Amino acid sequence: MKEAYEKKKLADLKYSEAEQLLYKELGIEKLELTREKTFETTFFEIEKTMRFDSEYYQLKYDQNIENVRNSKFKNVKLGTLIEGIKYGTSEKVDYSESGIPFLRVTDINSFNTIDIEDIKRIPEYELPRVKNAIIREREVLISRTGTIGCAVYIDGGLKNSVFGSYFIKIKVDESKINPLYLSIFLNSQLGRLQTERDTSGAIQTNITLPIIKSLRIIVPDTEIQDKICDVYMDALQIRNASRKHLLEIEKHNQAIISFSLNTPENAERWEIGTAPVAKRIEAAKAICDAGYETRIRIDPMIPFPESKWEEDYKELIDQIFSKFTPERP
Repeated sequence: MKEAYEKKKLADLKYSEAEQLLYKELGIEKLELTREKTFETTFFEIEKTMRFDSEYYQLKYDQNIENVRNSKFKNVKLGTLIEGIKYGTSEKVDYSESGIPFLRVTDINSFNTIDIEDIKRIPEYELPRVKNAIIREREVLISRTGTIGCAVYIDGGLKNSVFGSYFIKIKVDESKINPLYLSIFLNSQLGRLQTERDTSGAIQTNITLPIIKSLRIIVPDTEIQDKICDVYMDALQIRNASRKHLLEIEKHNQAIISFSLNTPENAERWEIGTAPVAKRIEAAKAICDAGYETRIRIDPMIPFPESKWEEDYKELIDQIFSKFTPERP
C-alpha cells in the first residue's frame, strides 16, 4: 500500500514537472493571474465580442492571452495546424461486455487520459452506424461538455475506438506540431483559460468547432516539444504502475478505502477538479473487486436543484449498488 502511494505521489510530481517544464521552455515567467472581484470593460469591447456576461471580461483571461503572445516562440491559431476536425457520433448504441471500445467524456481521468480497461464497449454489429466516429492513433479528442476543453491524446491502446458526440476529434499536421505536445498545452493553464473564457457564462456552455480553431497555440521547436512529452510520459507510466500495484497487493486486511460521492450535478458545481462521479464509482468497484474493504460517504447532501434533488440522490445510490455493495454505505 505504501509503495503504491509513493508511486502515486511521484507520478503527481512528474506531471507537475511536465507542466512547469512547458512554461519554462516556452519562456512564460508570470503565471500568477489577477483574480479581481470587480473589473470593467468598454462598450466598444462588448460590441466587438457580443458577449454580455461579466465573466468573459475578467482580467485573468487577457493576461493569459498576453502570456501566450509574449512567448519566445511563435503562436498560431489551432485551425492552422489541423488537417481534420469533427464531432463524435450521436447514435444511441447498445453496450456489451466485449466488443469495440466506446469513449465518453466521463471516462477522462485526472491525467487527462482514458484507461482502456475501465471503458464501455459496444457490439460489433453497431459498427456500420458509427464507422465515421472511429479514432485513430495520434489523434486528439477534446471534450465539449462537462469539464470543457480536456484534451485526450490517443495512443496505441485506444486506437480504433468509437468516440461519442460530447467529444470533438482533431487530426493535426505532424510536420507542424506533435499531437501529444498539443494535448499537454491544451490541458495547461495556457490552454484551459482560453476554452474557459469562450464557454463560461455563455448561453450554450459547450465548445464548438470555431472556438477550437481559434485557440492560440505556442509552437516551440520539435526538440522542445519532444522533451516536454518525454517528461509527461514518465509521469503517466509511474501513475499506471502505482494503480496496477495497488490492485495486485495480496493482503488487504489493514486497509480501508473510502470514497466521497455526491450527485453528478452537485459534483460538477462544487467539486471542481475532481474525477467525475461515475469514474469514482468505477474506481471504488475496482478496489472492492481487488479485495479491499470499500466504503462510500455521501456528504454533504445538498438540496440542489430544488426541484429534483431527492430523486438525484436516489439515482446516485442506485448507481452505486448496481456496481457493487460497499461495506458501509
